[in-house]
Amino acid sequence: MDTMVPYFMTNPDWYTVIGLGKAFPDDGRGYHLTDSAPEDAVKSYEDYYSIVESDIQISGLNERSRLGETL
Repeated sequence: MDTMVPYFMTNPDWYTVIGLGKAFPDDGRGYHLTDSAPEDAVKSYEDYYSIVESDIQISGLNERSRLGETL
């Protein structure tokens, strides 16, 4: 199975990962760019989090949402 990897994750020098046992940042993001990330990686990072942080439901993943039901 092919997995899509955001461009910014293709080079580990461009990002850091906030893992377990570390103080989690206020923005709630587990990935943060380093100063060495080029502009294309910054754009990829912004695009990635615009999707991750959106309220969009992907078809088939949440049947109740698709039917308009609320919890």
